[in-house]
Amino acid sequence: KSRVKASRSKSRVKASSAESEKSLLYLSHYMTKLEMPSGVLSTVVRNYHSCEKRYWYIDNSSSMKKIDSHLMGDNFERIKVSRWEELSECVCFHSKMSAKCFLPTTFSLMNSPSSGSQQFDVCCSNESDVEREVDQVHRIMTAGTPAVGKTPLLECISDFKNDISREASQLSSKGKHVTLVMCTQGLPTGRTGSANLAALRKFTHSVYSLSKLPVKIVIRLCTNDEKTTRSYNGLGSKLDNCECIDDWWGESLEVYLHNPWLCYGFGMHRLREAGLLWGLFNNLDERQLDLDEIHQFATSFFIGENESPGLPHPRDWKSFMQSLSELVKKEKLQWNPVKKKRTPWINLSKLESMYQPAQHRGNVRAPRESPRSSQQQHQQNEKAHKLPSKTGAEKGESSRPSQRRNQQHEEHRKPPPKTAAEKEPSAKPSQQNHQQHEDPRKLPSKPTPDVAPPKEVTLHDVLRSWSHQPPNFEKLHPLHHLLVTLPTTFPPVNERVEPHEYFSKWTPISGEVFLESGDELDGLLKRATRKVKIFLHPDKLPKDLTETQSFLFRAIWDVILESEAPTLK
Repeated sequence: KSRVKASRSKSRVKASSAESEKSLLYLSHYMTKLEMPSGVLSTVVRNYHSCEKRYWYIDNSSSMKKIDSHLMGDNFERIKVSRWEELSECVCFHSKMSAKCFLPTTFSLMNSPSSGSQQFDVCCSNESDVEREVDQVHRIMTAGTPAVGKTPLLECISDFKNDISREASQLSSKGKHVTLVMCTQGLPTGRTGSANLAALRKFTHSVYSLSKLPVKIVIRLCTNDEKTTRSYNGLGSKLDNCECIDDWWGESLEVYLHNPWLCYGFGMHRLREAGLLWGLFNNLDERQLDLDEIHQFATSFFIGENESPGLPHPRDWKSFMQSLSELVKKEKLQWNPVKKKRTPWINLSKLESMYQPAQHRGNVRAPRESPRSSQQQHQQNEKAHKLPSKTGAEKGESSRPSQRRNQQHEEHRKPPPKTAAEKEPSAKPSQQNHQQHEDPRKLPSKPTPDVAPPKEVTLHDVLRSWSHQPPNFEKLHPLHHLLVTLPTTFPPVNERVEPHEYFSKWTPISGEVFLESGDELDGLLKRATRKVKIFLHPDKLPKDLTETQSFLFRAIWDVILESEAPTLK
């Protein structure tokens, strides 16, 4: 049962001084093979030396036979394959890298196979056995056919935690850690063999407990299922030593949504899978880096950690960009899976558009709509189009469920709390035209007469100003506009809603992301919309929301779904 314990009983390859140098040479060789800048080698070497051993748990459930993954062809084309085929190629690559670079690794199938070994090691015993061990990995992964329906991640991680706990003190005293890589397409299953909330909670608790030990965790997803992605991404965003990554194409979209100035190269992805890149590399797919972080990233990526002279700081923007431009030009162009062509590691013009200080901008193109500029525009729209407060009939409409609303929101359907302005008697609402069905958030088509006294801006008005185009507010804003300007509906910009810590968890999307066209734009819109829906999903929302906060999230959900349907056919 105890796979880790059985593996530990074998003696690790003891690398001599000469062998250690040899492993570093092979690391350098792999960096070159992956077309990585020489500067990143220092980061990889540091993580390599601190890693005592790696453990891979491989999902071989029957769902891995589903054909919805991709491999890269000779001309960088996407070849559709099964999840198992894509993962097999990944595991075989890392087994070879483990052997060449003397990084002991134990691979374990989550379910017992019909034939062959369930656990196989590379570089864990005698050096003379390494070549045979790599061949064994290749045979097992290419010949095996997933057949069992369950995903016993909970059992695997519980066994792993129990064994690693015994060695935690020794690892910490040596400044070492172990890396756990979990490759899966589904949520953990319970004793009955089906995924359920109880099993997920136990798994989450085990991961949190494991994160307190000298362990770094990589969750390598083999699926695009929203529920699965939502559950695992929550862990990755909350724990410093836990990283949740998709396949190369999916992960490149995630990185581009937050840092579109960076080309997410294939080599970078492989090193993150291996657990050899941490720190800022973990944040690339979660949020937009600030200028200090970009400086730190570019320095470690192109020059190296603690190397001198370093890269000028962006405070001296001109010197920073000149030096960075020279470094970027020295590197090979990388295949950019978002652009579908070779591009530099860093798009300097996009970086300037997003970050260049105003005093240095001159004739350079101004940055695209950012969350901050969109907030200012939102406030201007409110002033320019003050609308009357809702009538009693309109209040009734606000609580009417939309035909598109997800069934999981049923229990939360309530109108927003009435403000003092809304409690005042008002005239009978005018009849309005609706394209498909009655929209409870539709603004009156006629502006307020000049003779009417000014009315307080309501939550209804704020949402209208965000979702619909002025001056008549009858047509929805484009989906990309809604995604970029989403923060304008949150407090403190939206003063009609009480503050809550959960609002700060949303990472704004730059308008620079949606300057693409065709398939590239569709892919980015789909990925960004998925992030919004994960953020707004009832399973993710806090339980202590006020009525107003709950109504806001429901209203945003409805607008996004309404815009998504015709945009992403």
